[in-house]
Amino acid sequence: MHGFNSSGFFGPIGGAITMTRVYSGFNASAGWNFDDGSSTPDAPGSSINANYVTMIGNGCYEEYPIKHGFPARACYDDNSGGFGDAWSGQDTDLDSFTCNHCVQAYNTKDAFMGPHTLIKKLLIENSESYGNMGAQWKWNNTPNATTTFINNLTIGNCARFQEQIPGAPQNFNRTTGLGGSYLSDYCRAGGNTVAISTQPNSHILFANNTMVDYYETVFLLSCGTVKNNRPGTCGTTSFMFTNNIFLGYYLKGAEPPGLYYLDDHSIKVTASHNIEFGNRSRTGDSCRGDIICSDPQLVGQPPQQAWTNQTFLDNFNFHPAGSSPANGHGVAVSGVTTDYYGSARPNPPSIGAVEPTR
Repeated sequence: MHGFNSSGFFGPIGGAITMTRVYSGFNASAGWNFDDGSSTPDAPGSSINANYVTMIGNGCYEEYPIKHGFPARACYDDNSGGFGDAWSGQDTDLDSFTCNHCVQAYNTKDAFMGPHTLIKKLLIENSESYGNMGAQWKWNNTPNATTTFINNLTIGNCARFQEQIPGAPQNFNRTTGLGGSYLSDYCRAGGNTVAISTQPNSHILFANNTMVDYYETVFLLSCGTVKNNRPGTCGTTSFMFTNNIFLGYYLKGAEPPGLYYLDDHSIKVTASHNIEFGNRSRTGDSCRGDIICSDPQLVGQPPQQAWTNQTFLDNFNFHPAGSSPANGHGVAVSGVTTDYYGSARPNPPSIGAVEPTR
């Protein structure tokens, strides 16, 4: 589904949907916009099971004939009358959403999924998100929900479109003055890499992920949603962060990213066996016993410096080097038996989404 002058997929969820090996890219609006503009309700039991689904370049008009690796002839954002979400869950209720081997890249708004969706059971695994102009991951939960986020690769480079995208025919930054270049709303809605609104009595697990960021905040954690705003009630919800690599960078004149920003006093974070390096702040887990605050030593990792360009995280290699403190220093997590590439996890496993090459 590509090259449409609106969305690749459009409309609310009418039941149980399975997507396998699906591509939705270079559509002028969203990869999939669930909102038909008529407040049509989702059917009872609505769910999405997505496997090997890629959404890229939405918010950009596709060139024809296709000549470039990033085949856009014009890109718009919400400052220039565009849209550009990958998944756009406007006013949507889902019993479950599974995303396995999903990729969201270089969309001109948020990647997944926006703050207007309520999801009861969410599983995101073995997936990637990078280069999107809003949040790389964003969602809401229902009360009594479960969220499992494992083996994912994320680059929090929400201002990447300020410079030319690899394979693109031109730079789509509005400041260039080029025809077709209309982008300016970089890192919209706060510049958080992951933004989660939750509800009471829910369980959220982040395990064996690798996240590389340079903007203001890695995690924005909130209680309540635009549909059901009940701040101060999420003390019964558990946020568990285990076996993750959080690697922060900084741009010239800016600070490194903060790791957690708690937007509600009731939220509690429990962290163990993470590597936290280059981040500005932590919440209650300051380099204690099983939290490692040293360099994760990923293969070809860019140095810590005041970067002046947006391209330095392109083609990032998530593999830990042989000397990495990630190797063998994780803790076994139920259900996590392989890494991002399908390689078996030993016991103890490595920290992060990728086991070292053996």
